[in-house]
Amino acid sequence: MAALTAQGSVLKLSDMGGTPTFTAIGEVIGVSGLGGGGATEIDVTDLSSTGKEFILGLKDEGEITISMNLDTGDTQQTALRTARDAATVRDFQLDLTDSGPTTISFSGFVKSFAIDLAVDSKIGLEVAIRITGAATWV
Repeated sequence: MAALTAQGSVLKLSDMGGTPTFTAIGEVIGVSGLGGGGATEIDVTDLSSTGKEFILGLKDEGEITISMNLDTGDTQQTALRTARDAATVRDFQLDLTDSGPTTISFSGFVKSFAIDLAVDSKIGLEVAIRITGAATWV
């Protein structure tokens, strides 16, 4: 399989309707951390063990960071800020650029919504999403 290019990938946010509609979040320049969590190690060592023994517990999908150009007119960026303020779980989809495309779906809380300003620069936006539950790849 050939390497995929990130250019053309789309991160979408659900409207949380009965039959949800996913709409692209505007001005996304990067997404990092998806799948970066780990699983809990459960110690199952007993007195007959000759070494430490473990089984894996539930996986933790971790947290993602979305880097964006701030667009105060983008309804999805506004929805992210509103979700942070209301502490509500939102549903997301990330479409990759392969033929299909591969879609990664997950739910998460908006932990932070931080703008970045500097001299002679654009206004940037960093949003942290804590994933809750399992991410699915289709």
